[in-house]
Amino acid sequence: MKDAYSLVILPGDGIGVEVTREAVKTLQVVEEIVGAKFDKEEIECGGHYYVEHGVEWPEDSFEKCVRADAILAIHGQGRYLASRHLAARRRNNGRNLLPHSGLSRMARATL
Repeated sequence: MKDAYSLVILPGDGIGVEVTREAVKTLQVVEEIVGAKFDKEEIECGGHYYVEHGVEWPEDSFEKCVRADAILAIHGQGRYLASRHLAARRRNNGRNLLPHSGLSRMARATL
């Protein structure tokens, strides 16, 4: 067993934040019982991040995910929650980007 496992946490939007918080609490119990250690790094991402910054997550996030031993990502509702905010932007700039397209790209790269 490794001394510590690197874990990237991608809470996303809406209920993802709440579910992720509880999942991290569960991992803390695992650390105590099993003796495993997780070096956790949370990366802000999702529809709200896209609306604020114009990108789905900070620049080096993809690389951090690829290097991590594990990724905790609560994904699914972000497309719906962000769609209302992004609809006008998509029409105005001709792009059809969804805030979680980086998560899909990351998932394909790590399989």
